[in-house]
Amino acid sequence: NISRSARLQSPALAFGVQPASVTVAVEEKASFVAGAVGTAPLAYQWSFNGRAIPNATAATLRIDTVYHANGGKYSVKVTDSTGTITSNDATLIVSTPLVLPTVATAPAAQTTLSGNSATLNVVANGSAPFTYQWLRDGAPLPGATSSTLVLPNLRPADTARYSVTITNFGGSVTSPAATITVNSISRISNLSVLTSLSDPTDNFTLGYVVGGASTTGAKPVVLRAAGPALGALGVGGTLPDPKLELYAGATKTGENDNWGGASTLSTSFSSVGAFPFAATNSKDSAVATSLTTRDNSVKVSAADSSLGLVLAEIYDATTDAAFITTTPRLLNVSVLKSLGTGLTVGFTIAGSTPKTVLIRAIGPTLGSFGVAGTVEDPQLTLFNSSSTKIAENDNWAATPALATSLTAAFTSVGAFALPTTSRDAALLTTLPPGGYSVQVSGVNNTTGAALVEVYEVP
Repeated sequence: NISRSARLQSPALAFGVQPASVTVAVEEKASFVAGAVGTAPLAYQWSFNGRAIPNATAATLRIDTVYHANGGKYSVKVTDSTGTITSNDATLIVSTPLVLPTVATAPAAQTTLSGNSATLNVVANGSAPFTYQWLRDGAPLPGATSSTLVLPNLRPADTARYSVTITNFGGSVTSPAATITVNSISRISNLSVLTSLSDPTDNFTLGYVVGGASTTGAKPVVLRAAGPALGALGVGGTLPDPKLELYAGATKTGENDNWGGASTLSTSFSSVGAFPFAATNSKDSAVATSLTTRDNSVKVSAADSSLGLVLAEIYDATTDAAFITTTPRLLNVSVLKSLGTGLTVGFTIAGSTPKTVLIRAIGPTLGSFGVAGTVEDPQLTLFNSSSTKIAENDNWAATPALATSLTAAFTSVGAFALPTTSRDAALLTTLPPGGYSVQVSGVNNTTGAALVEVYEVP
């Protein structure tokens, strides 16, 4: 009986097979095997350089793809009900030479428009695997840890220098910085005209076309007719009580006579850079609205049949920061008015880059549309914000080359055609952001009705 009991006893916990050292190249496989005897069940826990390896709890440890970071000492602890034993260290030697990371292809600088996306890529040389950390102006970008950086829905404030730090087992390298430049959308942002109503039935119209290829949504605008507010700025002979009437096509959509001093309107004035109306009870007129129609206009007249100077204005009310490629734009702004001794129309180009515009002063050709009393020979002169003359035109088709380029521009913006023999005026020019004015008068001091237009050119 004693002999039979001894034969049934479990063996003492011990290693029958110790893990053996191995030498392998990068991206090859490696494995360590341990064999132990003891009281079942036996539990295994492998360690690497003294630290337990998560989920490495089998008698065999397999490494499917070896990298330099895997080189080091491996051991295993085996536990049964009687205790724990630890194997000898086995060394994994990586035979492939370790190469520090270098930048093979650096991220490239890009220039884009507000609302667009940008993608930066880097290619690394050296011993894999690599880790990546993208930086913006030297500061880490949270979560940007792959070889590709996608920057969606950019704004001008995202203009910065972007680089990436690449790390492997041997060390790190940071790429040259690539500048991402995000330009705000260049566009016509304002039209204004300071003119007089010279008889009780006098009025004039500002037109504005809203849209643009691939644009969506409503267009917020601010419309104003300032008379009394001009007096507070030192202008004499102002219109006592201007009135606004809004139209979408031929349909009247609203009006305003006396703006009422609403704080929301005052806020809108400030947001578009318009001067404030000094008195909340003034008889100036103003409307802040959002448009979904393409062809729009506003009629300016005197509510009380009075006479005097009035400043009529259209503002694009989308802020520069919010303006993206899909935001509707003012494609065309215009004034239809009797010239008197001359008419000055102001407009503003907003954004970061120059904008090409077509400017026209139409007189004779208006007659074919049923407009009576048009000026026979209008001429236009363009000035910058410093009152420096930068361009002028009298008779748009004065040369065949001029006629050809302007005819192409008319077609591209959807403007009605002009006979090459007409004495209408037009010019095509590219302007940096800023304020401009167009002075329109009749040659030899002639007068009559004229249509002054400013188009953005794609």
